[in-house]
Amino acid sequence: MTDKPQTTPKAEKPNKIETAQSAEKKNNSGKIFLILSILLFLTCGYLLKLYLDQKELLEQVTAEKNEVISEKDLVKMELEKMLKEYELLETDNEELKAEIEAEKEKIKDLLDKIDRYKYSLYKAKKEADRLREILKQKYEEIDSLNTANKILKQENQQITQELTTQKTQNEELSQVNEELTTKVNVASRLKTINTQAYAIKIKKSNNTSKPVTRASKADKIRIKFTILKNEVTPPGKKWIYVRILGPDGKVLAEGNSDEYKFEFNGVKGLYSIKKQIDYQNEEMQVQMDWAKINDFLPGEYNIEIYESGVDIGRTKLELK
Repeated sequence: MTDKPQTTPKAEKPNKIETAQSAEKKNNSGKIFLILSILLFLTCGYLLKLYLDQKELLEQVTAEKNEVISEKDLVKMELEKMLKEYELLETDNEELKAEIEAEKEKIKDLLDKIDRYKYSLYKAKKEADRLREILKQKYEEIDSLNTANKILKQENQQITQELTTQKTQNEELSQVNEELTTKVNVASRLKTINTQAYAIKIKKSNNTSKPVTRASKADKIRIKFTILKNEVTPPGKKWIYVRILGPDGKVLAEGNSDEYKFEFNGVKGLYSIKKQIDYQNEEMQVQMDWAKINDFLPGEYNIEIYESGVDIGRTKLELK
């Protein structure tokens, strides 16, 4: 049995109404898409503008913040610089030292407040300007003091130099005066010649005397000398002292008290005889006798003659 071929049914053609409705739907969808696209574009544009505005605002705020931080750092740097400059200020004036220390503490306190944001930048800058002005004043005060001290130092050096020069001149003059005084003193000293010392025996019957050489026979020791002419020494009354030292080294004297002592060669000692003379700058003969108190010892006797505490003559005597 042979199958019959199947026939494909023919598609139904849309009618006009359906076609019109379909076209209208497509047209509405396009409009909606367009509207949505426009809304999306506008929204994106708005969001972009909002983003850009926010970005600009953020950049502005950041810039302002950075500027504030930068100014803050500048103020801090200025204060730290001032603090170092205060550290370099040197003065011997105690009052000024105390003022400088007080200003340094103010700077440190201001730096601390700036670090902790407890001080507005405006106030900090204003205070920094005030501290800078004070620093300038301190510099001027110290410079003025240093200038005054420098002038005083120069004047002191000049005065010291003048005093040193004057002292040197005075010392030189004193030395010259001393030398002149020494020369005058030396020149004014009396000098003796022909100094003699011998023992004599007194004859009581006629009160005459004769030289002897034996100690047992001697009653006196006689000293004779000539004082030379001297026009430098002042004329007038002068005391002549004689010291007679016996063979035992002891001074022949009437006593041991200060009454029988005089100063000579820087010391004080006993004298044997003293006599006042009237010297008138002319050559003069002098005689002085020592009368025995105790018997004379045999041996050598040393005789020293003094005037104004200076040795003006010496001689010796030998008794058997």
